[in-house]
Amino acid sequence: LLRGAGLAVALLLLVASLAVLRTLTNTERLLQLRSTFVASVSHDLRTPVASVALMAENLRSGHAAGREAEYAAAIEREAARLGRLVDALLDFGRIERGLPAKLVRDRVRLRAWLEAFGAAEVAKCAARQRTLRVSLGPLPEAADVDRHAIERALSNLIDNALVHAGGSPIELRASCERGALAFEVLDEGGAVQASQLDALFEPFAQGSDRPAVSGGTGLGLAIVRAVAEAHGGTACLELRTDGTAGLRALVEVPFGTTATDPEDRAA
Repeated sequence: LLRGAGLAVALLLLVASLAVLRTLTNTERLLQLRSTFVASVSHDLRTPVASVALMAENLRSGHAAGREAEYAAAIEREAARLGRLVDALLDFGRIERGLPAKLVRDRVRLRAWLEAFGAAEVAKCAARQRTLRVSLGPLPEAADVDRHAIERALSNLIDNALVHAGGSPIELRASCERGALAFEVLDEGGAVQASQLDALFEPFAQGSDRPAVSGGTGLGLAIVRAVAEAHGGTACLELRTDGTAGLRALVEVPFGTTATDPEDRAA
């Protein structure tokens, strides 16, 4: 009995030691990823700041005479880039503190907004020699949502697909289902284990290799889920079941109105 009890205690101590070691290893890895994220964003901030400062100096000194419109467009692009980086930092801070995404809702005419957003994403993908197809189904005429937060979430899903899907096409779909706006991003990437999909929404869960390859922050999918949940909705990743290899990302956001777009009624 004493030998059996001693063996049991030894086994328990061994299991506990392995659990502690695993926890410490995961904690150290997470700290390294956080440090990499902060260093990466801080480095990325320098480029647009330097570009804006240089263009402002050229405009002030008259070296950009006759090219004011070109410079203005470039400054707008760099300002948008800075805005995205600042949003990433703010999202990082809120996720770190366990807070929900901060929303600023306004009344949005859905079809016009999504057509403009889709066109911008198509152009972004085309600049990277990739194909993005956009499909808009029946939609409410308008909804009270934070369009900038949803844009950030959808853009993160598309960026994730650009990395995951290799060179295959990507599709963005938007429609109205069960009293909610339903956004889908579908790719034709390689196989992923179904058991791993939900864990990918954890901050930095993809490891250090994915951010290094994609230039991402490691927070993309965590931000997607935070934005969906802040709207009272959900976000998930699934293996495609239509006979195509790849993933289907689904974001559902309640909109609280049943009015349909006049274009849908006309159709």
